[in-house]
Amino acid sequence: MFEYSLYIDADRPGGRSCLLEGKTSAPLGDTPRVVQADAFVLKLYFRKRMSAGSPSTPAPVSPSAIILAAKRADDLSATTLLFSAADFSPAGEGDDRHYEAILNLHTPEMDAAFGTDKTMLARVDIELQNADNTRRLTYQFDLTVVRQVYGGEATPTPGTPPYPHPSLIITKIRGTINLDEGSSSATVENLGLGAPPAQVLLTLRTPSAEAPMLACAVAGAPTADGFVVVLSAPTPSVGYKLDWLVIP
Repeated sequence: MFEYSLYIDADRPGGRSCLLEGKTSAPLGDTPRVVQADAFVLKLYFRKRMSAGSPSTPAPVSPSAIILAAKRADDLSATTLLFSAADFSPAGEGDDRHYEAILNLHTPEMDAAFGTDKTMLARVDIELQNADNTRRLTYQFDLTVVRQVYGGEATPTPGTPPYPHPSLIITKIRGTINLDEGSSSATVENLGLGAPPAQVLLTLRTPSAEAPMLACAVAGAPTADGFVVVLSAPTPSVGYKLDWLVIP
């Protein structure tokens, strides 16, 4: 947690691509990415590549000091660094041997260099030094820095969904009447509306697919209290059902 690891091919100093895909012997295919303003433990693994398909092994690297420094890749003549780290210390044992330090990407220089860009390409030097800094060896690679989205802003205020306009609210009243044999009409009443309904929809269901089909319709104009439905002929048997739907 809060760690970021880089695996460096110890045999590729001098400005060449030097990053490996984890502890494998394969070169890293993509430019590594970090997010502006993050701060984490940076772990540097110096590895020695083996034959293709074989894992890399820890390289016998034992510098007295390690300096990490970065500038914009398109402005290497800048007189200020974007970020840096210098307090690396050895850690881990065996295959996990590495050097680590805290890397803080929250710097005023980083903020100023971003401008309005969404991403920025940084050129990073990792310089190994002997005790009196009379011997130095530098590894170099590019690093994509992505602009931070969250910068401590307040949680957005939840929006209240607008209540629909009354004209968009449709109230429906429905029912079913079981018709007796010989029925030629049916009455729907006690609707309790404030005005005659805008629509009345009717469906007459037969008791079976073989039963005669009849037509139905509202007799006259429906009222706020109800309406009368008439059939094209009396029902020849029980089992006929009249479904009605009122839209005020």
